[in-house]
Amino acid sequence: MNWSTVAVSLACSVVVAYLSTHFTHLVWGKQKRREQQLAVAERFANIRLQFYVYANIDPKTTEERLKIAPARVEQDSVLMLICTLFKRRDTILWTIKLRRAINEHRTDIEVMHRLRLDITVGLFAEALGISMNEVSKRIHALDGEIM
Repeated sequence: MNWSTVAVSLACSVVVAYLSTHFTHLVWGKQKRREQQLAVAERFANIRLQFYVYANIDPKTTEERLKIAPARVEQDSVLMLICTLFKRRDTILWTIKLRRAINEHRTDIEVMHRLRLDITVGLFAEALGISMNEVSKRIHALDGEIM
């Protein structure tokens, strides 16, 4: 029996087993993070839509106003998740601005809507791996076609 061949085979087996485990964990971790980011982006988009409808309907009764209360609570928890899961500086800054505006009880619907829209775009861009420059180019190209 050739002991050097056995030693090399054993060493290669150990190295491959070690590296494949770490490589799998690395790939799985990135995939799992993307899935979580996409789920948060979808939740936030739904919340944004609820607030958009709420702002445009302008509910007059207390009962109608109470319907949006769960969305306010969920929005706050999702905003905290965004600061944890996402890395893009602009998305996090928009999130902080929105939380500050909410805590200061601002009522400027246009500003709030714009912040929510910017956050939504930033979330989906990061979750899907699209650069914000690419998103901006697409929006400007479509704006030119619409006008």
